[in-house]
Amino acid sequence: MINNLLWNIRGIGNIKSRRRVGKLVKMYNISLIAILEPLHHANKIQEFSNRIRFNFSLANQEADDKIWLCWNHEVHVVLVDAFEQCITVDIGFLNSDRVRLTVLYAKCSIQRLLWEKLPLLS
Repeated sequence: MINNLLWNIRGIGNIKSRRRVGKLVKMYNISLIAILEPLHHANKIQEFSNRIRFNFSLANQEADDKIWLCWNHEVHVVLVDAFEQCITVDIGFLNSDRVRLTVLYAKCSIQRLLWEKLPLLS
């Protein structure tokens, strides 16, 4: 079984948040993590990914880097689409089928655009 974590962390810049993520990844053997509202630019994502011993990462740069995905060698991630409010990826796990994952960060002011976009991703 592959464990995943989604967290609206509202800031990954402080040491306390980074340590907590690292502990959760280790404690629950997390293979893929989605961070919402990291409050950092995407140029920091690789540094963060390395700190939690993950090999790969991507950010939703269309939305001021509001969504970060980081994963380790146990999963294979292919970007399908990046939209202002979501990232959609296909995920392949070792010895398992592929799944499609859409991670949402919905801004209240433009939710209608998101709901119009979602059926196109299935």
